[in-house]
Amino acid sequence: MRMSQLFTQTRREAPSESDWQHHRLLLRAGYLGVLEGGSFALLPLGLRAIRKMLTAVEPALHTLNALEVYLPSLEPSSLRQSAGDPHVSQDAALWELAHTHLRSYRQLPILLYHLHEIWGVVPAGGGLLRSRSAYTLEITTLHATPADQKIVHQKLQNTLASLFDLLALPVLAAEAAPPSPAGESRAWQWFIPLAGASGKALACAGCGTVAVQASARFRREENTSETPLPLEKVATPDCPTIESLAAFLNIPASRTAKAVLLMARHNQPGNTPMEELIFCVVRGDRSLNETALLRLLNAASLRPALDAEIRQAGAVPGYASPVGLQGVRVIVDSEIPASPNLVSGANEAGCHLLNVNYGRDYQATQVAEIALAAPGDVCETCGKTLQAVDGVPCGEMVLVDPQEAGETGSTFRDENGQTQTALLGKYSLNLTRLLACTAELHHDGYGLKLPLTTAPYPIHLVMLASKEGGTEKISEELYHSLTAAGLEPLFDDRAESPGVKFNDADLIGLPLRITIGERGLQKGGVEYKKRLDSKSGLLPLEGFVDHVRNLVG
Repeated sequence: MRMSQLFTQTRREAPSESDWQHHRLLLRAGYLGVLEGGSFALLPLGLRAIRKMLTAVEPALHTLNALEVYLPSLEPSSLRQSAGDPHVSQDAALWELAHTHLRSYRQLPILLYHLHEIWGVVPAGGGLLRSRSAYTLEITTLHATPADQKIVHQKLQNTLASLFDLLALPVLAAEAAPPSPAGESRAWQWFIPLAGASGKALACAGCGTVAVQASARFRREENTSETPLPLEKVATPDCPTIESLAAFLNIPASRTAKAVLLMARHNQPGNTPMEELIFCVVRGDRSLNETALLRLLNAASLRPALDAEIRQAGAVPGYASPVGLQGVRVIVDSEIPASPNLVSGANEAGCHLLNVNYGRDYQATQVAEIALAAPGDVCETCGKTLQAVDGVPCGEMVLVDPQEAGETGSTFRDENGQTQTALLGKYSLNLTRLLACTAELHHDGYGLKLPLTTAPYPIHLVMLASKEGGTEKISEELYHSLTAAGLEPLFDDRAESPGVKFNDADLIGLPLRITIGERGLQKGGVEYKKRLDSKSGLLPLEGFVDHVRNLVG
């Protein structure tokens, strides 16, 4: 590809709209274009980088007999109609195909993959890490037996992990909550540690367990021998939050009970969705794990309850208490029964109750683990301390619960002629985020330093003008030789100064730069420099293509 014909433009100055290095560098290098509303356009360099990652992993998929399919993309308007789920129409199309074409156990296992664009509504900022659209590799597997599912899962896990190795990206396979509200699905998230990223995981240095924060399990404190004290109402003016309450009473937040009131939405096939008020109680120093609550309730979504909805239930916003409430679904964290004499709201503005004890003063509809694990908590497995890891979720692996798999309608006849439900596996890689992480972690003060797996072109061929035109002629010959050999050079044939060309080459960050200039030709060859390790030297013109192929690897 000739740079004179490439639809892109490099920038000398970094854009001011983002603090993320990948965002600034990809924009400066001409991989991205910013569109109105916070979306990004992938320019030719960016799109080739995405496709190079897919090309890198496809041979391994083909060894597993995976087959590519095309499924219709989900439009943003459809996204809004499907309550924010970007996979709805894709999955529906896939299940229809499986229902139509799956007949016998002899066809299994089946592995299907496709590349598609997903949409999401996310806050602005974060560059490609929080882009509203992303290219994602999706893989779906269908199996006759759990043993077969396990074998294919291990092979796919190794295949996808190998891509992270090729990209020289650190990655954790973190345990993750299943996407279904309930069931026994097992899930893992591909999680790239990256300081300052919005994703949160908790890791245990003792046993090596890693889980996304919403799925991390921690050891609750055991019941204390503290004697329950009499219930007492006290005035607490202007204390609607845990922080203000703890400061006013001069107690730690762990001695309070935090009330979280939410409206749970339950979808009803053929009927209008139903909403239900849920009164949750966790210890005051903890946060509610909404993912765990969703699974527990088998609900479609949650939202904060409005003040009017809270008052209608008999509670008071900012001072809500489960004590004395009737006809409200109350769910308390399993730590609450083991925490005596807590301070709770009194359902009266400006007042709280001291010495609230679960069981004596109120009962819950359900006791469950609904508190969110936090750094410093104790690992449930080994008893060591959990540590926070910031990072970027870049994909997931899910072994879907058999009951949920049955809802897809994917059935087959076994060797006895009986109808069975196909077991289901779902895998994904967010290639757009992988590009962002690669750029974030592979750069220097001059620009990108992309590994071969994601570099849009392996070679940056730089022609330096000469007085007699000798470099131009040789550059054209070498460009055609490399192209004919399938090495895909990016040829800088522009009428620019050497400084501009070298700066752009460093900025774009391709693995190998080859410079055709008079100095090198006088020495009997052309100069090369590797972007990743700065190794440089002279390539002879004789056997040039073979020399380049060896350097590219």
